[in-house]
Amino acid sequence: MDKNSRNKTSNFLKKEGFYVILFVCLCIVATVAAIVARNSKVFNAEPPVAITDKNIDRKVEPTNNSVEKAQVPNNATQVKDNTADQKKTTAPVVTAPVPVVQTAAKPILSFVKPVVGTLLLGFSDLAQIEPTDSSTLQSIETVNGMYINCKIGQDVFSSESGVVVETSSAINYGQVLTIKHDNGYKTVYGNLSETQKVKVGDKVVRGQKIATVGKTSNHYPTYKALTNGFIYFQVLKNDVPVDPTTCSIKY
Repeated sequence: MDKNSRNKTSNFLKKEGFYVILFVCLCIVATVAAIVARNSKVFNAEPPVAITDKNIDRKVEPTNNSVEKAQVPNNATQVKDNTADQKKTTAPVVTAPVPVVQTAAKPILSFVKPVVGTLLLGFSDLAQIEPTDSSTLQSIETVNGMYINCKIGQDVFSSESGVVVETSSAINYGQVLTIKHDNGYKTVYGNLSETQKVKVGDKVVRGQKIATVGKTSNHYPTYKALTNGFIYFQVLKNDVPVDPTTCSIKY
C-alpha cells in the first residue's frame, strides 16, 4: 500500500510536477506584487492629519514670517514720513533779490607818479602866480592839475603807457610834453628841461623816463617853487581836465 502510494505520487509529480511548480511560482509572484503595490500606495499617500495640521496652523497661529510681513507697512510709513521731513528741512530758501547799487565809475587805467616829490598845489586850488620878470603882473589862477615840488634835474616818468603826441613851449608851463593813452586819457608834463628823452610819435610804457625837471617856466605858483624846482602835471579825459587823484596819483 505504501509502496503503491509512493509510486502514484512519484508518477504524479513526474507528470504534473511542472504545472505544480509553475502554480506555486505564480502564487509567489502575485503575493509579492500585492505587497509592493500596497507599500507604494502607503508611501505616496499624504497623511490627512498633516494636511489638517497645516491648515490649522495657517488659520489660527501665524508664523514669525507673517508677523514680520505685518510689520512692513508700518516701517514703510515711517520711512516715508522721514523722507517727507527731510524734504521739508532741505527745501531751498527763497530770498528777496538784492538791489543793485551803482557806484561811481573808476578809471580803467592806473597811473603812477610822474616824479618823486611833494605836493605844492592840488586840483582846484588857487595858485598865486609869481612872474620872474617885472613886465608880467602877479595873478591868481585855479589849478587844473598838480604842482609838484621837486629838484631841478630829477627824472620825470610817464604815468601810463601811450604815445607822445605833442612837445611845445608855453610861458606859464615852460617846456611841455603830452602823452596820449587809451580810453581818451592824456597826461601833460610842464616845466621840463629842454633836453627831452622822447619825441612825437614815440611809444612809451608806464614808468619810463621821458625827461628831467627843468627851469623853463616864467611863472611860479609859489616862492618855494621858485627857490627849488617843480613840474606841472595834468590829466585830461577827452581833453577835459580831471583830478589826478581819481587816477590813483596821490602825494
